[in-house]
Amino acid sequence: MVSTLLAILTCYRITRLITKDDGPGFIILKFRQFFAEKAGKDLANKKENSFWISLDEGINCPFCIGFWIAVGMGLWVEFAGIESMSLFLVIFGIMGGQAVIQEFINKGETNDSN
Repeated sequence: MVSTLLAILTCYRITRLITKDDGPGFIILKFRQFFAEKAGKDLANKKENSFWISLDEGINCPFCIGFWIAVGMGLWVEFAGIESMSLFLVIFGIMGGQAVIQEFINKGETNDSN
């Protein structure tokens, strides 16, 4: 049960990091900007169904990224065992729990100001 909760929070945290956060040293933001720039060039050249446009849309979609993170974690657990993932789950699970709590706090502060 605890491992499952940690896995869910880990998936949430990594998904949020990729789709919403800037990351340490703005590296994740630069990563997303790179895809957006490539997609923008394809849109300008009227390539509406290009690889870069699809990748840009996918990298900004929490449901898409969450799916692939969950698949990766599931494969890791299946082939390497949950024990090999325990430190990873604890660290990112704690980060995920903190992020969920922070979002509730931020929503409360936003609603209080209205």
